[in-house]
Amino acid sequence: MTESDWPAIRLLGLFEIDIEGNILYVRSDAHQATLAELSLYGKNFYDLAPAKIRRELQEQIQRFVHAKTHADRFYVSAPGPAGKDEQLKVLLGRIRSADEMGQTTTSVLVHLRRV
Repeated sequence: MTESDWPAIRLLGLFEIDIEGNILYVRSDAHQATLAELSLYGKNFYDLAPAKIRRELQEQIQRFVHAKTHADRFYVSAPGPAGKDEQLKVLLGRIRSADEMGQTTTSVLVHLRRV
């Protein structure tokens, strides 16, 4: 995948990531799930982002992980499919769940969409 492929329509949508950025769930904005979407499971979310915004995404999401808020949002300007930058809105939500042993895990919902 090259930077010009991101954010292709299949990467705009809803992601669930663990606190290290590994993708646990993807729901693309594409009309139907694709094999490419399925191949994203287990990959690192930050590795998929273009270098231009990778650090900003990681810093903002990690700040959210360590904050006490349950939701947040920010905007980034990312390279679009035509080579022109486009504005993206990034919505963040926190998921906490406990297993049968009482161990708590945290993941983050990341929703990327064009503005």
